[in-house]
Amino acid sequence: MTSNPSAGTVFLIGGALRPDSDAVWQRLVDEAGGAGARIAVFPTAAYEPERIAAQIVAALSGCGAHTEVIPIAPHLEGADLQARLQDPALIARVAACRAVFFSGGAQEYIVDTLQPGGRETAMLAAIRAVFAAGGVVGGTSAGAAAMSQMMFRDAMDNLAVLKGQWRAGQEYDHGLGFTAPG
Repeated sequence: MTSNPSAGTVFLIGGALRPDSDAVWQRLVDEAGGAGARIAVFPTAAYEPERIAAQIVAALSGCGAHTEVIPIAPHLEGADLQARLQDPALIARVAACRAVFFSGGAQEYIVDTLQPGGRETAMLAAIRAVFAAGGVVGGTSAGAAAMSQMMFRDAMDNLAVLKGQWRAGQEYDHGLGFTAPG
């Protein structure tokens, strides 16, 4: 977890976070302001976004948070992602939150959805505003990996990566940039 005096807190959790990892979920709620804190849940990286969002909501609600599932994910059936990324009602729901939490899955889904072609969407601007106002932005597994300035994207050949054969947009890519080099 990192904190920047001019911004909010980045809350990074490794992979395989379980619904019963109560101490971790409670710490996230506490960092967001404690019981009653509003937390936006983005299942964007998940292959089964509805199921994963429900698990995250149950865990956070059990710790006293008020959750807002933000239904923006490539694997949501029938979802018009472009419309949702610009939807004033969804953006207002994010803006009203004290924290934003990203699920695990595939970090490239987060980046490709919220900043396609490197262009920030209105939804990503809303998330950045929560952070700039002192809020918490974080995630688990892919949700954590997407927070950095540069991230692994889809390194299918680990041996090639170890030999320095990295290709922009394939093995690595720009992340959301909530963490800064120290």
